[in-house]
Amino acid sequence: MTIYVIITSQIISQNWQKLSTGIVGSGLYPIFDKERQFPFNAWYPFDVLQHGTYEMVYFHQFVCVMLIGGLNMYCDVLLTAMATFVGLQCEVLCLRLGKVGTFSDEKNRPYFIKCVQHHTLILNLLETLNKLFGTIYFWQICFGTMTLCMDLFLLSLSTPNSVEFFYLILYQLAIGNLILVPCWFATEMTRKSEDISMAAYASNWFDFNSNFKKDLAFFIMRSQKPLKLYAANFFEVSVVTFVKIIRSSFSYYAALSNLNT
Repeated sequence: MTIYVIITSQIISQNWQKLSTGIVGSGLYPIFDKERQFPFNAWYPFDVLQHGTYEMVYFHQFVCVMLIGGLNMYCDVLLTAMATFVGLQCEVLCLRLGKVGTFSDEKNRPYFIKCVQHHTLILNLLETLNKLFGTIYFWQICFGTMTLCMDLFLLSLSTPNSVEFFYLILYQLAIGNLILVPCWFATEMTRKSEDISMAAYASNWFDFNSNFKKDLAFFIMRSQKPLKLYAANFFEVSVVTFVKIIRSSFSYYAALSNLNT
């Protein structure tokens, strides 16, 4: 478990650095262009290219890019951390279930009840996560798919080895990481939840009375359903979904390329 936590923190830290670099790059890359441009196109009721005005408008847009990108990062990191926490709780529950049957009859049943309550708390936490992040992550995946598609299209139109070309590649990697990391750890959470029923079945249940065996059987049946995060109940947050997003992005990119030719 300790190794898993260390690896998880390292992955989150590395992806945080990649995303931060991508966000900062999206705000700074127009500076290295020959023309006076802004991080994104916008209309202003005054001449933005005047000396002094350009710097103020650029600073305003740069701050907006940092805030929007930071909010996206924090949302992803929070969802990743909570999925990791649920997975670790599943692992702790498996360890606790391994001790079922090692106590006397008087102590074994209260201990098993605590395990059932622990599992119920995990289910309640997952339900809360789906309510809090389901709709948010649904729109993030939708806009992320469109962003990947349009970024590929712009990449095909940009000049190789130009500032814009390298920025688009960096931005593509940042958006890909933004979607991949929660999907990866949500899949790990699901995998760990599948071990709960096996841990309960592997306990020393055969030495106890029929009532305890029935209760354990009901618990095993209930825990056989794996825990999953959903994006607004439309699709599962998983690595499989991430692969489908990449495929869809390339499909839309191919369609746009055909329209452009």
